[in-house]
Amino acid sequence: MDQRLEGMMDCIKKAFVEGCERGLKFEKMRYGIIVEMKRLGLNAAEIKDKMEEWNNRCEKVLGPSDLESQIFKFVDWVFKKKDAKIGCTSMTACGYCLGKEKCQYYIKKYVLNRKLTENTSRDLSKISGFLNERYPGHVGRELIMILQVLSDYQYEKATGEIILISFRKICSLLRDKFHWNPQPMEVKRRVWTLIREEIIETAIQGKPGTFYHLANGYRFLPWNEANNPNPLQRTLTHMCNTTIEGRE
Repeated sequence: MDQRLEGMMDCIKKAFVEGCERGLKFEKMRYGIIVEMKRLGLNAAEIKDKMEEWNNRCEKVLGPSDLESQIFKFVDWVFKKKDAKIGCTSMTACGYCLGKEKCQYYIKKYVLNRKLTENTSRDLSKISGFLNERYPGHVGRELIMILQVLSDYQYEKATGEIILISFRKICSLLRDKFHWNPQPMEVKRRVWTLIREEIIETAIQGKPGTFYHLANGYRFLPWNEANNPNPLQRTLTHMCNTTIEGRE
């Protein structure tokens, strides 16, 4: 086997070595194998050669015409697609998942993300104090609740530095944790406030998230007193922002 293919994810390698039955499994694994080879640095011509070998190991070997239309053209399509990725869901559905306990790719990714997540552990008390002072009443409480669910989600899912999450997912977390059931647009406005206050920032925008809802990737910014103006300046800035928002 090509030395580069030794770096394949275990589930993809299993499907590539064993071959695959026709149907949905074939379609998903065809995509998965091509994307993985592309990730490992093989060019389109090399991948077509490898996929022709794979075709010979699959159920009902494709003839030259079908090989061209179902595999070779698919390789070209994947190379035109900028954001081609394969996830664990497809591998599980196809029966090639080895389990999280045995998958070296998952273990490495999880351990790395867990370390990154632990390195980003934070004390929200100072930020909460700032928000309570700046936004007294229910607005401040809502901002703090959103920060809390983002922080909890980051740790529980070991997301690493960036928390990829949709507004709908934030709504469901708020409902389950705080019995507050806001609409996505309400959460969106509060998240914008947190970004404006430089508590979090948007690192990734518009990626597929839970149940195909578009998600953004948020990152907590370092928090210290130097980040924030004095109370009087904060109040004046807040009054200006409120006035501008009221005119829009």
